Amino acid sequence: LILNMKRYGGLWLLWLLAGTSHAQPGSEPVNVGAVSGSEPGGLSLRGHLYYFTDLTGGLTLPQVIERQRTGQFRPSANLTDRQDFGLNTTAVHWLFFALAAPPDTPPETRLMLEIEYANLDELTLVEVSGDRVQSLGLTGDRFQFSQRPYRNSSYVFPVRLRAGQRAGYYLRVNQPHAVVSFFVRLWHRQAFLASDRTEYFLWGIYVGIICIVLVLSLVVLVALRDWIYGWYGLYLHFMTMHLFSDAGLSFQYLWPTLPRLNEFMPVYLYVWAAMVTQITFMQYFIGQNRHNSRAFRWVNGLKVVITGALVAAIAVQWLALPGRETYMYRIVSLTTSCLVPVIVVLTVISLVEPDRRTGQRRRGPMIRYYAYALAVQSVGYLLVAAMNFCQAQGWPLPFDVATHVVLGLGVLADLVFFSYGLTYRYTHARQHNQHLELDLLRRRQEAQQQVISSLE
Repeated sequence: LILNMKRYGGLWLLWLLAGTSHAQPGSEPVNVGAVSGSEPGGLSLRGHLYYFTDLTGGLTLPQVIERQRTGQFRPSANLTDRQDFGLNTTAVHWLFFALAAPPDTPPETRLMLEIEYANLDELTLVEVSGDRVQSLGLTGDRFQFSQRPYRNSSYVFPVRLRAGQRAGYYLRVNQPHAVVSFFVRLWHRQAFLASDRTEYFLWGIYVGIICIVLVLSLVVLVALRDWIYGWYGLYLHFMTMHLFSDAGLSFQYLWPTLPRLNEFMPVYLYVWAAMVTQITFMQYFIGQNRHNSRAFRWVNGLKVVITGALVAAIAVQWLALPGRETYMYRIVSLTTSCLVPVIVVLTVISLVEPDRRTGQRRRGPMIRYYAYALAVQSVGYLLVAAMNFCQAQGWPLPFDVATHVVLGLGVLADLVFFSYGLTYRYTHARQHNQHLELDLLRRRQEAQQQVISSLE
């Protein structure tokens, strides 16, 4: 920023002498003295956001400010707090909004600008107020977590306004060769802190539930040596890691000093690992094997394909193959979109196909129960797939819900369904073993009675 100011110092001086306003022509700044919006304590930016797409990716800040001054920024048409730009190549996106603190407000108003999407490469927020240009932070998942202006799983920029001050803000978003879609919210500081505490508290409850189930699964696995509990635990682990990566919690708590790991796209890779474990868990749950199912080899073949793709994706990033930035995201996202319907189709076939030995359709309670769970899963998967498709096309969504929230609710539903199903399976297996033991004792008594009769 300093280099750009030195380079274009004459242009800056010209603007200052001419008394140039940094607000979009015809726009009104957000009054920070009034609390409005859908969130308590939130300041609505709807109708106040303007955007500009730098197709070259090389415009400097003075050049961008000049384009904003001349009206080349377009008003955001999004009806919600989400900003969707679709699949991006090398363009850089700029957002602009203006804030004004009335003279009758407190001496200083403290705000928080929240950018909610954990997988943005680079973000910069610049404040322009009168003759002062100030950078409020440079962050992104390509920088260490400690570089963030405010320690949070989302990207948060603290903003301060004096009474009677008016300022313009330029947010630079650089996300090449990927889908650009994120939430933009402006909060009063205290309201943000309260909402943030609530969000982390809910995540804590979620993690506690998952940890309890994982420990119980491990205990039952050791006690019964039934690998279905191991695969169930792995499925929950990988899905939780996917949610953590999508929400930014993995980077915050697990690898804050290793931004290089974010280049491996853990959001997608954890989903692939969850697919393998879920398919294997399904096979154990419904008792599918090579003797009773013709789809068994196709399901195993799919697991091999997903595992191979997972290893290949990691190897490409590990070896730092040249040009991978231009194609890896598209390949990985497209592969994920194709794998989901294939898994659903093979699962449905596995549930409805007749028994290979008898030719009759299997109608066990575990099969029906998994079919119910699959129906609930499919609703969440279809909703997330539709949201991802709209984001890739740059179509605005009519609601403000993040994909990790939808999948998180789906995982909780899976937790209820499959935990109950495993409990039923364990109870049924225990009763079956008791019946076998009683039958064995009865047969031994009959054999002993026959021996006694023979001796008599």
